[in-house]
Amino acid sequence: DGSWNLIVVNEGLLPYQSNRRNTKFLKFNPGLFFPWADRVIWQDVKLLEEKYKSLPRNYLLHFKRTVQHFGTCSSYMALPLHKNTVSEAPVVTLQDHCNAIIASAKGRPTVS
Repeated sequence: DGSWNLIVVNEGLLPYQSNRRNTKFLKFNPGLFFPWADRVIWQDVKLLEEKYKSLPRNYLLHFKRTVQHFGTCSSYMALPLHKNTVSEAPVVTLQDHCNAIIASAKGRPTVS
């Protein structure tokens, strides 16, 4: 039915003091926290903005039409054209995304 379940994670179980690092840990290793889950779908909070109306609203249906239908192990959607993803670039390209990440990292040398 595409419903969402909010799962509260005990902060004492998280490995880092930084919420940013813990978020990455959850994002890229969800099976460590939710080994019982059949699937984990991550949606970045930036993509909840009204301007991203084209994103799926029913993720279970999206999963069935993509990952499950084709028998793949994962599905990724394109990055939005946003200053956090490609800085001031007029279109989304991998090179511009990499440049935005590197520029951001230079401004925050303690963040990995």
